[in-house]
Amino acid sequence: MHVEIVLSNAFPKLARRVCVLAMIVASPALFAAAGELDPSFGSGGVVKTVLATDTQAYASTLLPDGRLLVAGSTWDRQTNLQKLLVARYGATGTLDASFGSGGVTTTQVLPTSNGSFANAMTVQPDGKIILAGATQFDGANFETALARFNTDGSLDASFGVNGVVATRIGNGVTSIQDGGVDETFAALALLPDGRIVAAGYAKIGGNYVLAIARYNTNGGLDISFGSGGIVTTNTGGDPYLTGAVLQPDGKIVVAGGATPSGGVDTALLVRYNSNGSLDSSFGSAGVVYTTGGLNQLWFNALLRQPDGKLVGAGRGYRGGQYVFALARFNSDGSPDTSFGSSGIVTAAPGSHDSIRAVVLQPDGKLVAGGHSQSSSNVYVSAMARYSAEGVPDSSFGSGGLVRTAMGSIDDSIWALNVAQDGKLIAVGMTQVDTDLNNAIVVARHLGDAVASAATVTAIEYFHANFGHYFITTSPEEAAAIDSGKIQGWTKTGQTFKAYSLDTFGASSVCRFFSTSFAPKSSHFYTPAAEECAIVKNNPNWQYEGLVFSLGPISVGTCAAGTVPLYRMYNNGQSGAPNHRYSTSSALVSTMAAQGWVSEGVIACVPN
Repeated sequence: MHVEIVLSNAFPKLARRVCVLAMIVASPALFAAAGELDPSFGSGGVVKTVLATDTQAYASTLLPDGRLLVAGSTWDRQTNLQKLLVARYGATGTLDASFGSGGVTTTQVLPTSNGSFANAMTVQPDGKIILAGATQFDGANFETALARFNTDGSLDASFGVNGVVATRIGNGVTSIQDGGVDETFAALALLPDGRIVAAGYAKIGGNYVLAIARYNTNGGLDISFGSGGIVTTNTGGDPYLTGAVLQPDGKIVVAGGATPSGGVDTALLVRYNSNGSLDSSFGSAGVVYTTGGLNQLWFNALLRQPDGKLVGAGRGYRGGQYVFALARFNSDGSPDTSFGSSGIVTAAPGSHDSIRAVVLQPDGKLVAGGHSQSSSNVYVSAMARYSAEGVPDSSFGSGGLVRTAMGSIDDSIWALNVAQDGKLIAVGMTQVDTDLNNAIVVARHLGDAVASAATVTAIEYFHANFGHYFITTSPEEAAAIDSGKIQGWTKTGQTFKAYSLDTFGASSVCRFFSTSFAPKSSHFYTPAAEECAIVKNNPNWQYEGLVFSLGPISVGTCAAGTVPLYRMYNNGQSGAPNHRYSTSSALVSTMAAQGWVSEGVIACVPN
């Protein structure tokens, strides 16, 4: 992504924003309450998958075409063999037979290992799947592990050794730290250049430490990061890492918990610079400890909002019971006092509750998922939804809470996804027998009552003297150009559809211009919140407002009924920068032959 574009004011600013409305017809299902199970998915909204005597699911990714990837492990207790697992489901909840073997792929990681599991997953832009977790290296002791799969579920032989990478960070000695292993990766993130950041914990000497490793695209450690590609941090209190996010500036934020002196579970945030050093501008020398005013607080998940604020989610302890807890922080690590009560919100769906996952809806609402203990001492899946200010959303479930028993014993949500139509997909486990064997459970819940999105048409114009292109979805602006009130521009005949503003599941597009290259006109449009924020902060550019919306950026393919929207850059030709937007890959090739640079797919738009 480049941000050196300078825009001109050859167009007068619109006195008002003109919205194009479309007739919307709602289906009967849209009148069901948000949070209810979606009867069109699986069996009554739920899919259970028993693959072995014990199957666990800890991570999931929703693909643009509606298919769902689920990652974890499968464990045959009779042979005592545990393998990494990835399963792919179709949009209706059936296993995708074109993936792996009947929709499932597994790997042992190391030939000598009888125990491997995945805690985190990410998907590259080319569709390849990366898992992170741990594996046994000698039949008993664990070290961190990565595995990369092709889009068909086969291991990617170009990554590491036959598709897998094992890295020993600490002692390599088993312990009783949650899960019985002394080191593991718990979170994954991708840099724009394809390098991989994996974060977790390890034991060095007698202390547990945070552990972060950065890998090149082929699976080799990136020696420009930390010491030989690895950074360890002893924060004290035996830290445990559960989440990590990458900032646009390359900094890494991790979250989890620790038990410092006094024995109180305390939530933990740490931020690193892109080279692996602690970021002294964050918290206290890069570290934030907090209980949020509760007796205890522990983070199990981390989310970064487009405005840079950080949301830690997990469990708190108050009044003699564990509760859902969400805390939001400003970009410097200080509590965001505009959120909830002094930066924290809690909920008590049952008597022993914990959040395992949190997602941000396009409308700014936060949805948290985990488990809740019922009056019969059985754990059930639970979700809570809050406004952007941390207020429980009464339109969701009962008073903002949804509790769902997926089986007759214990359930829990470990991952959440928001579909393009606003539906929520919860992934986790349900216990299927008294021998503690689990099955994967996927549940789809209805979102807010939205019908087919209204669309607008983007019309393209060309200025022969400038050699520049311009698009608009405003009928008023198009009429002014067509009537000659704004001169020099003619229609190219190229158009594409976009969504109207405030379409749920779509990203609003920012429009900018500048006078630096006057009289040449070159407006710039972006659906990316981070890019919009960068341009807004440049004093040479003037923000014209939000003009329309675009669908989510593709990972491999666009969802059914949508097509890729490409962005091209003229590389400063004709003395001023300009962009062109099109759904035609042939046009991209034509412009490339003229010296334009393809910036790839920036969004998916209605077909």
